[in-house]
Amino acid sequence: MRHLRKHETLWHGLGVRTVAAENSFDNTFLPERWSTIRTVACELIDCVNEQRKAHATSFVVPHVFSNGGALLLLTMLREARLRRERLRFDGAVFDSAPSRRIMPIAAPIVVSASGGGLREIARYVPYGIAAQLAAPALGVARPLGAFQELRDPTINIPRPELFVCSDGDTLVPRASIEDFARHRAECGADVETLCVDNSAHVAHFKSHPEKYTAAVARLLDRLQAQEEAAPAQGTRERVADEGEMRARL
Repeated sequence: MRHLRKHETLWHGLGVRTVAAENSFDNTFLPERWSTIRTVACELIDCVNEQRKAHATSFVVPHVFSNGGALLLLTMLREARLRRERLRFDGAVFDSAPSRRIMPIAAPIVVSASGGGLREIARYVPYGIAAQLAAPALGVARPLGAFQELRDPTINIPRPELFVCSDGDTLVPRASIEDFARHRAECGADVETLCVDNSAHVAHFKSHPEKYTAAVARLLDRLQAQEEAAPAQGTRERVADEGEMRARL
């Protein structure tokens, strides 16, 4: 959570209220029935709805970190559909995400690269191997099995988006993020990609705070310009879920 708190200072400096949710390795790699990802997603949806009621004229912008954050974003969208609620984000920031694909066998590798100890790494080896071997016949359980839904514009609706990446990221290559950003632009998203030098995975703000902050500020300016250009009623219909906060994932 300390990592998220550092990024909250960015948003607060731009005059934006935030809510932070930490997503665990369990919530990324294990089947959702074994984890808390649906609970976390529902809590965030409730928070978005509460803020929308209290502040009906502002934007909601998820700030997604790594593939785990992207999966939490997808889970929020799915839970909203299951609850028959409209959940729309006005923009999004993707930091160090997404990969082209991610499979269960990657779990111990990702945990190791993130600084996990041997005991934590070992927790994911049996499931990672078993799930990988079963995948051709049984598929991969949610949320990991839904990863490619990120590319589906009917699920992950195009919006103004900022992608932050670096050649120094050894977990999620710059090329995969740039490929996804191009795909989103082709789907109609208003995309900006910020590529910074010599920055590790999800450490781009720490390494380049001024460039990062300026890019986020430009995203907010684009949202404001879009809001001002749209007729009032059309804007209200387009932005179904509003609140004076940016939901940070």
